[in-house]
Amino acid sequence: MEARVLFLGLLVACGRVELCINGIDDDGDGLTDCEQPACGVVCDADNDGFITTAGGGDDCDDSDPAIHPGAAELCNNLDDDCDGLLDDDDPGRVPVQVYADVDGDGFGADDQVAERCPGAGWALVPGDCDDSDATIAPGAVELCDGLDNDCDGALSSSEQDLDGDGDPGCSDCDDDDATRSTLHQERCSGIDDDCDGLVDEADPSVNRYTCDYCPEADPAAVAAATYHWESWDPCALDPSVTLFCQPDRLHTVGWRTDEGVWRDELLLHLPPGHGRFNDTVREWGAYAGYRTIGLIFANTGIIRETCEDLPDEQDCSEHGRYAQMYGDVSGHVQIPTQDSIEQRLIVLLNHLTIEHPTMGFDRYLDGDDQIRWDRIVVSGWSSGGGEAAYITQVERTVGAVLLSAPKDPSDDNTAPTWAVGGPTPGCAVFGTYHSREHQTQYPNSPMQRAWTALGMSTPIWDLDLDPGPIPEGIQRISQSADIGEISPLCTSFHSSTAHDDCMRDAQLPAYLYMFCEAGQGDVCAEQSAP
Repeated sequence: MEARVLFLGLLVACGRVELCINGIDDDGDGLTDCEQPACGVVCDADNDGFITTAGGGDDCDDSDPAIHPGAAELCNNLDDDCDGLLDDDDPGRVPVQVYADVDGDGFGADDQVAERCPGAGWALVPGDCDDSDATIAPGAVELCDGLDNDCDGALSSSEQDLDGDGDPGCSDCDDDDATRSTLHQERCSGIDDDCDGLVDEADPSVNRYTCDYCPEADPAAVAAATYHWESWDPCALDPSVTLFCQPDRLHTVGWRTDEGVWRDELLLHLPPGHGRFNDTVREWGAYAGYRTIGLIFANTGIIRETCEDLPDEQDCSEHGRYAQMYGDVSGHVQIPTQDSIEQRLIVLLNHLTIEHPTMGFDRYLDGDDQIRWDRIVVSGWSSGGGEAAYITQVERTVGAVLLSAPKDPSDDNTAPTWAVGGPTPGCAVFGTYHSREHQTQYPNSPMQRAWTALGMSTPIWDLDLDPGPIPEGIQRISQSADIGEISPLCTSFHSSTAHDDCMRDAQLPAYLYMFCEAGQGDVCAEQSAP
């Protein structure tokens, strides 16, 4: 039965064929089975209607029904039409559009087209957006190299700058947080700010004066350290300056010279009404690692003298603070713009940038020659401290150290300036005073009310009751020692907090703590954010 089926199939394919299994002369040529030379040849095994060449036909590949005479000649390195010619050698080849593939990645350039079979240097698929680089082609893995690796016309989501900090996601370790990227400096925040895989002190790029580091509070060490100090006449730096052009009213600038490294922040110190600087305070600030500037400005009790006889003393005080900071000529206070704190500091910073190009004073000005208050710690004593408190309220300073300040000209009221919340985090604003200062007893001191308005809500730490290390988080510091125990040159409790002849060694730990921690304002703002 099996032989019968095969026999019938062969009849259909190519007529009678001698079978080698039945002992019969199937094709009638007088030969039986294996006596037939063509015994067992299947004429059309692929059933494409064409007899194989072995059976006397023209089908050059009887195993593939697509190959036979008259078939379309394709670009496949086969003789599809059995005419003895392959691919481009066959004039009857089906036209194929191919694209130049110079880099050999299997994808061609859209603008390099030809009608021919693909081969070396040619590809059937277009879309290669860079035919000089085999790693760039449709379907390639998108890399963080600023190139369109997969030729989709767009950077991958990982290369987009989702947080808008200028650093794409490939290198930005947190593209949802604009404060973290390779463009940022490592800070003492407990996280990898600069995206180098290292955190805080473990990162060698971190300034050693940060990350809770503070020099030991040793008076002998402070005295043994070496410093550079210089003075500049504000009236010589800017001839348009008109106020306090006196030989002893000079800006002072200084920094430590025995370390060779400084904090990122600038310490701006404002003197009291008499215009003489607190040399001890400035030295302690420089010892803590700051580039330090003592700025002479239009002070000398100008607010008190102008406002004390006016009916609305508080309003006058606020006008006075503004005038000292930015300059103002009004019915309250008259200070030309060139004599303002802001303008005098701009002039001085530009001058220091020229005089000391490697000291980095230019980082405290932006491209528009405006002060970068977000890189400055401001401090001051007495009326200078009051102006420092005003600055830390209206500008984004890193922090502030207020010595016997702030205080309204009236002992009975807190200036409205201090009654509004400011942008500077309270955790980086510090203050100190004598408990008997201005003949007041806390908790009703105007300074304490001002401190509270500035966001300083921690308990008061009495330096004399516990001269040990100031606990972390303490912002308000008091001393209660009798004035006679400090120096016979001191005549008031007010002087005992910052006057050079009145300061005691016991104050050093507290003051270094305040100056060191005031430089961490940007960090504690993040930590206290909801």
